[in-house]
Amino acid sequence: MFSSVPKADAVFLKWILHDWGDEECIKILRKCREAIPEENGRVIIVDAVIDEDGNNEDRFKDVKLMLDMVMMAYTTTGKERTLKKWDYVIKKARFSRYTVKSIHAMQSVIMWILHDWGDEECIKILRKYREAIPKENERVIIVDAVIDEDGNNEYRFKDVKFMLDMVMMAHTTTGKERTLKDWDYVIKEAGFSRHTIKSIHATQSVIMVFP
Repeated sequence: MFSSVPKADAVFLKWILHDWGDEECIKILRKCREAIPEENGRVIIVDAVIDEDGNNEDRFKDVKLMLDMVMMAYTTTGKERTLKKWDYVIKKARFSRYTVKSIHAMQSVIMWILHDWGDEECIKILRKYREAIPKENERVIIVDAVIDEDGNNEYRFKDVKFMLDMVMMAHTTTGKERTLKDWDYVIKEAGFSRHTIKSIHATQSVIMVFP
């Protein structure tokens, strides 16, 4: 990303730029700008926008600030950004204009959705997804945390995952982070025949479930 980006009509960056400081973000975005057509090309960024106006109605306000702390703790220069900070890096990357569309989630696959809900609600949600996909060759992809239950102290995100679990307890009615055993329960109760879990270098894992 720092040296080149393949030519494309659009470049999609999802939870990439918050890992980097302003200088690195500007370099990445400039390479993205070089990769897209001058007319009708676009760069699509899915990332958090921290509220700076004290909007207490934003249900994700505390989670966004917590993620900013996680970036500070687990990256060298990464951070979540306010609209003003996004404006700075985007303009420094020589883009002429941009629009921001808020979505009702931290990210925009089911990504960081199910941990907002208890087991009963998760099972209902997953059953609806199962009804929506074909019986063969399709899957539901869940990106969410899997809490370690074996006391693996060498896992770098262990404390962060437990902190996220505490946030869910504080800011939702029934939400929680889940262990492998918990995920196995809700997935099977939703009627899926099998699932695979792939750990990624982040607080989440990728869980693929199959009809």
